[in-house]
Amino acid sequence: MQTPVEIADSIRAIPLHPDSAVWIAYSGGLDSTVLLHACIEVLGTSICKAVHIDHGVLSESHEWAEHCREVCDDWGVTLELEKVELAPGNLELQARLARYEQFERRLNQGDLVVTAHHADDVAETQLWQLLTGRAIVGIASKKVLGKGHVVRPFLHVTKQQLKHHAENHSLTWIEDPSNADTSLDRNWIRHRILPVLEQRFPGIRERLAELAPSNLPQVQKGPFDLSRSELDVRHVRGWLLAHGVNPPGSTVEEIVRQAHARADASPEIAVSDEKTVRRYRDSLYLVSHFSNFAPQVTTPGHDLELSNGNLTWEMCESGLQRGESYELSNRAHLSKTKLAIRVNQLTKSLSSLFQENGVAPWLRDGWPVIVKNEEVVCIPGLAIADGYKCSSAKGQSFAPKWNPKTD
Repeated sequence: MQTPVEIADSIRAIPLHPDSAVWIAYSGGLDSTVLLHACIEVLGTSICKAVHIDHGVLSESHEWAEHCREVCDDWGVTLELEKVELAPGNLELQARLARYEQFERRLNQGDLVVTAHHADDVAETQLWQLLTGRAIVGIASKKVLGKGHVVRPFLHVTKQQLKHHAENHSLTWIEDPSNADTSLDRNWIRHRILPVLEQRFPGIRERLAELAPSNLPQVQKGPFDLSRSELDVRHVRGWLLAHGVNPPGSTVEEIVRQAHARADASPEIAVSDEKTVRRYRDSLYLVSHFSNFAPQVTTPGHDLELSNGNLTWEMCESGLQRGESYELSNRAHLSKTKLAIRVNQLTKSLSSLFQENGVAPWLRDGWPVIVKNEEVVCIPGLAIADGYKCSSAKGQSFAPKWNPKTD
């Protein structure tokens, strides 16, 4: 039996590059089962791969992983299974973050992750955004993820069309019991609100899904310059949306208010479970939270990927000697006696050095500090202490650079 035109055309419209790999996010549920089946039918198994993320939250998760393995074996498509551990807190958020982290690490340049969000999801999201005072922007059909993109080809396909496809092709899928949990806002909207609205206003799902996105200014990603004249709710909202953040209107109003706080204030406004807006000097910043790395040993020339950033080394004429070992710590782990460095015959506190170089306050405690024999040797990217710079043959002297994670 042929794939319905709406579904087949949606898959054909996926923006493929000649060497693209297509990763299908396959949970085993109805929507992703239809997505995987349609991708195989239209695109073939040569470029399609499935990825299943086992969050380990429910006791049935192992059985779901086995179901996905059996289906992929039957259909001749490669499957990668990944079991993740979730951090404490909001499990729904942590599960989403874990999924996208796993998707991102698989993507090479031009590769795609394809998800099965559909028109009913868009309607539910639009209504949730309206009810919670957010900008009505729905679900993006395509967005950048690492070296590739996430695409959502089914945003104009209804849940009923997906179900008809599954039934007509005798597909089997898993019913996730958490989808019935009406303590979650979206499930409550799906099961309690939309059926009542549909009864009174037939076709409400389609009309919600077709709502035009909020007409907001286009604002560049990056710091929001407070010297601009357009410091108002609409421009701040546009700036947040450029970063993929859509908090309630009351939160946006609070950001505008706090932007005018006294000069020595350090406002911090939560805009999601993992991000805050901070003000530093004449700009607003969207700040993600990363745990500071634990102290460890470092050697010049050996790059390190740490929990809150990357330490890289560049060859230079006068830097730290290759082959030496140092303690790599940060201000949060150092005693007060070590919070200074001697540069150009002057002893400077780390706080002064950070201020002089415009390092934002929230980055300071996690900034690497290189130590030797109870003495601060180097603050990567900012200063190397007197007595530790060495001039040597090319390839033997290195200067460290710190690249903090920002998103």
